[in-house]
Amino acid sequence: MKLALVEWLDSCGLSGWHVLSDNDCISNCISVGLLCSEDEKQVVIAQSKSCTGSIGDAIAIPKVSITRIRYLKVNSPLR
Repeated sequence: MKLALVEWLDSCGLSGWHVLSDNDCISNCISVGLLCSEDEKQVVIAQSKSCTGSIGDAIAIPKVSITRIRYLKVNSPLR
């Protein structure tokens, strides 16, 4: 299984009255995890994967929000 570092833009919601500035709504995020799946719509990464194939603490990031993906090489005897 590959590790992926995903840089992506997160949106937010505001309630009430606000003065809108460039920093109010979009956040630059970085997430690192086990690459579970990737298709034309999304990338799914998880914190953990069991020997039975179950995944824990996963996030699905829409491809339209992703600004960069780097696949990380792991030098480990674990499979």
